[in-house]
Amino acid sequence: MARGYFSIILSMLIWGSVGIFARRAGTEPLITVTFRVLFAAVTMGILVLAQQRNGHRAVAKVGGDWRRWVLLVSSGLGLALNWLFFFKALATTSVTNAVLAYYVAPVLVALTSPLFLNERLERRTVVATALAFGGICVMLYQPRGLLATDMLGVGYGLVAACFYASVTITGRRLADVPPARLVLIQCLTASLVLVPAVLLSAGAGALAVGAGALFMLAVIGAVHTALALFLYFSGLRSVKVQHVGVLAYLDPVSAVLFAYLFLTEVPSVASLAGGALVLSGSALLLRRSGQRATASEATTVPRAIPHGERPQESGPAAQSARDHQV
Repeated sequence: MARGYFSIILSMLIWGSVGIFARRAGTEPLITVTFRVLFAAVTMGILVLAQQRNGHRAVAKVGGDWRRWVLLVSSGLGLALNWLFFFKALATTSVTNAVLAYYVAPVLVALTSPLFLNERLERRTVVATALAFGGICVMLYQPRGLLATDMLGVGYGLVAACFYASVTITGRRLADVPPARLVLIQCLTASLVLVPAVLLSAGAGALAVGAGALFMLAVIGAVHTALALFLYFSGLRSVKVQHVGVLAYLDPVSAVLFAYLFLTEVPSVASLAGGALVLSGSALLLRRSGQRATASEATTVPRAIPHGERPQESGPAAQSARDHQV
């Protein structure tokens, strides 16, 4: 389970650094998103083919159940629509309003996981989510009111948040699908949505970028999309979705840190205070999870079986209880 938390946290740190490469690429947001899914699809396609050639035949198995394929395709559509509506929000309102609306998504994940995944909503998750979301509010607080266009942009951000949450929920529902194949199908589906969107809105000339920008976009696609999504969905296989929702707030906090280290953007007092709240929520979650893992290991130490006593039989009930300890 600790490995799952590490994968989730590492994916958030990778996503937090994407702004540095996107700034240096200098392309429009929609173009950046389109290239990132194209390069990610190529990267994951190469990985899947390499694994198959090395004998990892399980990688190629997704299953023939049509409901599984509906989930797979819908997760790819959700990934594309998530980014489309988020950048629509950025174009309609301020970055602050768009990001604040967008990061309602982890709250939605925490609240809907009991409904769609039968996870029991833990009190510590509620506290950690409140701390993390409160920290984002502090980081992005603006004293001015909202205009009519701002309200529309916030609406776009909330729609993007819903798609973000759906990708996380469906990702857990597809936990038995190998992460490489899952990310490949998602990125291929997203490409089929985003490429026509670019061609219809800006024309084929919009896809013509310089060599330097293309290199940065390739890094964003291979590292910040393919690798990060692979780590994210690998972690989802063993970490509760409601915990993933809280850890998602490490993304904007790490973005502030990377901007300071590599772009010399000095964070404000509000950013530091809000970031401290986010880290407090994450620390609460990780500390309790670590204690639980230690206690679980302690209870699984084998004991000597007295003479004449029959060993405990393992069965579906025992296996189910072990599965729900995740």
